[in-house]
Amino acid sequence: MKKTLLLLSIFTIHFYAYSQEEADRTDPNEEEMIQESDLPFPIAASKRMSDESYQKKKENWFVTGLPRFGFDPIQGGEIGAGILLFNNNTRDDPFFRYTPYRHRIRLNLRATQFGKYKAAVDLDMPYAFDTKWRIRTILNFTSNPNKLYFGFGDENPSELSFADAEGNVASGLHYSEFRDRASLARPDGMGNFFTDRFINYAQYTKFAWDLIGERTYMQGRLRWVNALGVLYYDYNYYDGELIEDLSRSDNGERIDAIQNETWITRDFERGQNDPNSFWGRNNISGYEGGLSIKYKTGLIYDTRDFEPDPEKGILLETSHGFSFPFMGSDFSFMRHQIQAMGFKTVYKEGVFRNVIAGRFMVSRLHGSDIHWKEVLDVWSAVEGRIGLYGGEDTQRGFKKFRFANLAYAFGTIENRFRFMEWNVWNQNLEFTFVPAFDFGRHAESLIDLTKGNWIYGFALGGRVAWNQSTIIRGDIGLSGEDRQVFIVFGQMF
Repeated sequence: MKKTLLLLSIFTIHFYAYSQEEADRTDPNEEEMIQESDLPFPIAASKRMSDESYQKKKENWFVTGLPRFGFDPIQGGEIGAGILLFNNNTRDDPFFRYTPYRHRIRLNLRATQFGKYKAAVDLDMPYAFDTKWRIRTILNFTSNPNKLYFGFGDENPSELSFADAEGNVASGLHYSEFRDRASLARPDGMGNFFTDRFINYAQYTKFAWDLIGERTYMQGRLRWVNALGVLYYDYNYYDGELIEDLSRSDNGERIDAIQNETWITRDFERGQNDPNSFWGRNNISGYEGGLSIKYKTGLIYDTRDFEPDPEKGILLETSHGFSFPFMGSDFSFMRHQIQAMGFKTVYKEGVFRNVIAGRFMVSRLHGSDIHWKEVLDVWSAVEGRIGLYGGEDTQRGFKKFRFANLAYAFGTIENRFRFMEWNVWNQNLEFTFVPAFDFGRHAESLIDLTKGNWIYGFALGGRVAWNQSTIIRGDIGLSGEDRQVFIVFGQMF
């Protein structure tokens, strides 16, 4: 507990001191210039992009998009298209220095090697219609046969383990070793083979729509966010299915085998029969899917200078989500979280730039009828949905959803070092090297978050900033349990 309080204290003191330093450094003449500009309302000086970024920023409408080639350790190779249509208006626009763009329309189409399909379209309008409101809407469809499930809480051991048909348990496994053991087919003596190839997998189809409105205060530094989210899930499980040509016999030959009971089916049935199981005592439901309708709200204090790739500033957030039957939802739960981010340029000379970036979040979920998928997601008023805990958004050294619970505390520190810039065909590309450290903890309650061990992981990565607003991220995640490679769009935070 003392270590946790010390970490939180150091984090809070650092960001408070930095925010005061930024306030003290504000040029009064710059503030006066802002007040006298053509802005329809004042915006804080800290929200102005740097002169360097201002000179590079493109005017009017333009497209950044490319055939999307990525890699995910679970979904395999990915192909698709990511098309982003931006409108920055002209430099005469009084908001030109204060927004990453005036309009952004984004279309994503993706298909992966192992059968995941996703289509999404979204619209984002900062200071919509020259008002203090930002409007966003997102519509997406996902079909995923590779949803990972490792179990919840104390029923999901900190060390990866596997029990064979004879009940022998092997613990402390590397993920690749775990998959090798699970893929082994065992005969039943009657000519059939059984496997655990998909023991930690589920299949689902999802339709989701979000409508988000943000209203700014305090010269743009404070935002009040309100959102409506509608999600429909339909689940299928591999239990009893014939798995063709993916399991292997003792001699290594690929064969067909019938899938044994999956972990999620096991935990669901425990919850039905044992009120002391995690699913039972915490009111977890939604095994077959259902409709989840949520109202989400939050407050954000934000002094970042350029949202897609900040050089300086802090962000403090508190956000809350509610889902109840009277709203039309099949579930009843609430989630609350707080988050802090900080960005500080420690060196800048010519093309070279070194930014230290940090994030820390605490989240808590509770309710009388909690959709099991909610245990694996947190909604941020800044970043949208974040998969917990593990994977490209939180802990890159472990598989996505590797650790799951009702309460989380997690963070990341990144050292973003820009070392090269390239202008070609009227396009600006910036290249950044990023070593990173991920850490986190999970528990059933906030009080229990002060107990137990932290989960640590490391990452080495690179970033390509394309015309400033489009960030392509590549990371290698490292931990004692796994090694992973990710190629995705957008900064981690």
